[in-house]
Amino acid sequence: MKYLATLALMALPMAAQAQDYTEDQLVAFVAAFMANGCTMTEDEAVELMPEAGFDQETSALIANDLIDQGLATAGEDVNSLTLSAEICE
Repeated sequence: MKYLATLALMALPMAAQAQDYTEDQLVAFVAAFMANGCTMTEDEAVELMPEAGFDQETSALIANDLIDQGLATAGEDVNSLTLSAEICE
């Protein structure tokens, strides 16, 4: 799964910006979402993301960056996040 996330992210125009997370964390974040069907509710994230090694702050930073780049969308109730087909097939 991590391999697929890495391949998906290699194709992204992610600018090398001053981030508070590593590329490995970004790949692991996407892999966790891929393992959950490319979408995750807040309740699922509370359970699954710590198991994947993420705290709430890092998860939020990555999620917001993906949303800002059009690579993820928040649900209408802002209680879920879905990765775009571009990075999660």
